Amino acid sequence: MKKYMIIPLLFVLFCNGVRAQDDRRTLTAYLYPYIPDAKACYAKIERIFETQYPDIDLRIELGDDTKPDTLEYYHGGLYRTRADILEIDCIFLDSLIRKNRIMPYPDQNFLKVRADTLDYGGIPYRNGTLYALPHWINGNFLFYHKEDAVIGYAAYLNELEKGLGINRKALATDMSDELTVGEIYADGLYAGNGDKALVAAGLNPELPDTATVNNLKRLLHLTDSLYSLSGDSVNAAIKGFVRGKFRVYAGQAGSCNRILKAIKTLTGIHNLKPEDIAVRDRPLSDKGSHSLGWVDAIGIRSGLTGQKLEDARAFIHLLLSEKGYLSALVPDGNDVPRYLLPAYKRYYRNPAVLEKAPLYRYFLPLAEDMKPLLLHEMNNEILRAAGKKVMEKIVKQ
Repeated sequence: MKKYMIIPLLFVLFCNGVRAQDDRRTLTAYLYPYIPDAKACYAKIERIFETQYPDIDLRIELGDDTKPDTLEYYHGGLYRTRADILEIDCIFLDSLIRKNRIMPYPDQNFLKVRADTLDYGGIPYRNGTLYALPHWINGNFLFYHKEDAVIGYAAYLNELEKGLGINRKALATDMSDELTVGEIYADGLYAGNGDKALVAAGLNPELPDTATVNNLKRLLHLTDSLYSLSGDSVNAAIKGFVRGKFRVYAGQAGSCNRILKAIKTLTGIHNLKPEDIAVRDRPLSDKGSHSLGWVDAIGIRSGLTGQKLEDARAFIHLLLSEKGYLSALVPDGNDVPRYLLPAYKRYYRNPAVLEKAPLYRYFLPLAEDMKPLLLHEMNNEILRAAGKKVMEKIVKQ
């Protein structure tokens, strides 16, 4: 008789398990999709959070464009998503605040008590109120062989020209979309004058700055346009850099992840090993380099209250904790580092991070030197429009 009681007992236990799962509180987060190996990264943080908070069902949405029903991040996704937590490229922050899409952060002292914050240029604040917590920063860099001293010491655009040789096409980069070119143009504006106020004024797409456009034309003469002007050729450009076809690859911090993956997967003889890579800022004028930084920050959807708000804060605290950062920065097994740039200095010096990702010793002084740009209304559209106009001038003329 006892053996016949086992089946109903198992059925009851199963139903209770299903009911327990159904009774969990749901929390949704719309996170930045364009980080290396995003799905694996976010699946890992989901597991960590749900282990710590078993009563919460965390659902992370990725605003990429791989599915037809996805709210694509840079084409309105941040405005249309109903997620509780938003990871915001801060070119959208001003607009999200004005549209009442995010609330002031409940703990207004969160950043004040952290002694290792990088310079955010006031970006997370509006009129003295904290709206979002910086998570990652980014900028544009040069990746080169550490023994290539000419590149290592090229602090000005004319020195880079002399070192690489004009029209030798020894540099590869990604200038395939308007937003990327708009960001490079903003970088060039700042490099040319060092005044962020003039950058904002110079982003008028109808009146692009002549000196900056001419500097970008000079940069294009150093660049292999076949590999650099087509989004389909970015991987080929990185492989060309690894194999020694190009002396320099210019790109954002995450490019380092792609370079290391190419080194790992390419067979045969190639010129670059992981320990050979060096990183420096990218000179865009004869006045040197004044790199702009771009900030991704975490905010909470307006209208959250009660337990939902507390759950959202719990997840944000995990994301910005040592456990959250190390889960993203320290690769699993034989994976290569993502080389995301934390918004807090301590992780660039963390022994566990440096053991697996030693290039952070290069990135820390570069991150400390970057100056975030506080733009205003319609930043994304302004950068795209400026990038489109600049491309017309440097490529078609």
